[in-house]
Amino acid sequence: MSKYVETICKKAKTSSYNSSKYDTRRKNNTLNTLIKEIRSSKLKIIKYNEKDIKLASEMGVKDSFLDRLVLNKSRIDNMIDGLDKIIQIPDITFLTSKSKRQLSGIYTSQMRVPIGVIFMIYESRPNVTIDAQDYV
Repeated sequence: MSKYVETICKKAKTSSYNSSKYDTRRKNNTLNTLIKEIRSSKLKIIKYNEKDIKLASEMGVKDSFLDRLVLNKSRIDNMIDGLDKIIQIPDITFLTSKSKRQLSGIYTSQMRVPIGVIFMIYESRPNVTIDAQDYV
């Protein structure tokens, strides 16, 4: 694994540990901030993406690959919708269930806790970073 990827993974792990302690309000505020940033930067994102597409086209990249790279208004709106859907999902972090008194007298429960970071590799489709959160 390259040093660059290793560094990113270590930073992500630290960030994951820190953000795992966030309450629902703070998590949703973070996602809402991301939505606002994407909305307010939509034209800039499209403009820079068009430059990337032009450069890739000049380099002879196949049309099917170019299409996956395109970030247009519709795709950006879908990214925003995906983030909004995440906010609507009930936060089950630290939810306890199956509480039981053991023979020894102690009580045990199952608790949902964050377990770490998911590392994804993909060759194109810049919107996948946001889309993948729908499945986590």
